[in-house]
Amino acid sequence: MASIRNQRRYLRTRASNLVAHLRVGDKLILAPIEDISLGGMLARTSESLPIGTAVMFDLARPGLKRPLRLLGVVVDTRIGRGLGIRFDGIDKDAALRLGELIQDLGGFTHSLLVDKPEEVTVKAEPAMAPPRSAPVPSVPPNPSP
Repeated sequence: MASIRNQRRYLRTRASNLVAHLRVGDKLILAPIEDISLGGMLARTSESLPIGTAVMFDLARPGLKRPLRLLGVVVDTRIGRGLGIRFDGIDKDAALRLGELIQDLGGFTHSLLVDKPEEVTVKAEPAMAPPRSAPVPSVPPNPSP
């Protein structure tokens, strides 16, 4: 049996009192959020949307001054479980607000992936000239007999 590799880049954080107001076309879906990260979330709903469906949504929670509007793509859908949504096209302001929200929930905002260190190019030192020795006397060629 083939194993499924976890492709998440960020740790998910349990979300309490966080709700998404999902907009898909003219449909509005109210879904409590089970977990969230900087990369995506799991929205609990009985609705099923095809994988690849683009969604716009507002995240709301008591204490937020204004809802956080984000865009995403459905990457997982299971009836009875909900919708796995990957965030898409987050601007700098939204990313900062999302990070603050996750930290308020007690989560982490660092990446799980270990970035490969950039290849270090070692500049070769110029080759040192061999130490100078005393000049080698020239030997006259043997005269021909």
